[in-house]
Amino acid sequence: MPVEVDPEEEERKADERKEIERVNELARLEEENARQRREKLKRYEEMFQKIYEATGINDVDELVAEYDRREEVIFSKVQHENIQNDDIQQLESEIHALKKMKAVEVKQNNEVILKDETADIESNIKSVDKQIEICQTRCEEQKRVLTELKEEIKVRSETRQPRLHFKFDNCTDQLPWHLVRSSF
Repeated sequence: MPVEVDPEEEERKADERKEIERVNELARLEEENARQRREKLKRYEEMFQKIYEATGINDVDELVAEYDRREEVIFSKVQHENIQNDDIQQLESEIHALKKMKAVEVKQNNEVILKDETADIESNIKSVDKQIEICQTRCEEQKRVLTELKEEIKVRSETRQPRLHFKFDNCTDQLPWHLVRSSF
């Protein structure tokens, strides 16, 4: 005899099977999560063991406090370094500005020195020009005197008059030789 299947019963059994599958899936997921948590916990314990070996601290609260203290020290040092870098940049800018100012000042000083030296040279040139003029005047005077002497010598030699005698004069601002008549 064929068994009559109650559709409601079939639907209820299908729902139960689905519920069992869902519960089994949730259990499998829960087991997977638990396995992942155990692995993570194991890794944390291994890392904490390495930290303990490196630091000698096995209390988590003490380790966190030490970490916080060191983080503050490092932060303070980084801030100090940043301030020093800013100071260095400021000083480098000031040095650059001072070098520019020094270059301008040196250029200006060189221009003043050059002007002073030019004025000195021009003054020396004027002085030398005056000395040349004086020497030329003296030279002309000496030429005139020599010409006169030449003429007098010529005249005397023709008339046989007494000899001329030259005497050295030590005075430097006059002609060095003067004609002096002597009667020998």
